[in-house]
Amino acid sequence: MFGLFKNAMNVTPEEAQQMLSSDNPPKLVDVRGPSEWATGMIQGALKLNDALMKEMLEKWDKETPILCYCAHGVRSMQMAAFLQGKGFNQVKSLQGGIAAWGQRKRA
Repeated sequence: MFGLFKNAMNVTPEEAQQMLSSDNPPKLVDVRGPSEWATGMIQGALKLNDALMKEMLEKWDKETPILCYCAHGVRSMQMAAFLQGKGFNQVKSLQGGIAAWGQRKRA
């Protein structure tokens, strides 16, 4: 399943930084668990939990730009594929996750 979406969904940390700095930044969704949130988050991220998932599926416009991230990029790619399957058209995954984000080249 992921082969269909992988290249189109992944963005590098540098691309993600540009997206987040744009005039129309994506909603940033941290798909890690609570114990991982305690280790640090990307500023402005929403913590994915049952309530947020319900809100996303029931209330968010399908054209909402969304950028998912996790620790290393696997779970966020799975979440991005799931959301695309639910009709979201502008969902991306941070390649390498928060680990790569910390190593990005800052512009």
